Amino acid sequence: MSCLFRYRATSNVKLPLRIIATVNEIGTTQVSYTVSIKANFGTKLSATEVVLRIPTPLNTTTVDCKVANGKAKYVPAENVVIWKYVRLYHLSDSEVNTLHQNPSNTRRPRVHIYGFR
Repeated sequence: MSCLFRYRATSNVKLPLRIIATVNEIGTTQVSYTVSIKANFGTKLSATEVVLRIPTPLNTTTVDCKVANGKAKYVPAENVVIWKYVRLYHLSDSEVNTLHQNPSNTRRPRVHIYGFR
């Protein structure tokens, strides 16, 4: 196997995805997360099989997920909300809104991306 092209960029680095997370506390028993994602790559490119894993507080009892694009579901065994995209196109953006019931401590979510091609 041979290498056709190799480079290293040290300036003007542009990441392919921009992720912004916002946390709002609603009283003492609810936390609302809004996570938005924006594609930041060329017009002829697309990302396939994008998976975002948003951690939830440990004693969360229920999570209500609302998404415009893709699919989101709460996995209580792993304490995460998994948000999946089949395909993400140039300059597309979307967000997931989640409402968590009964958290013990609130923390900002660390969003993990898996399966990005």
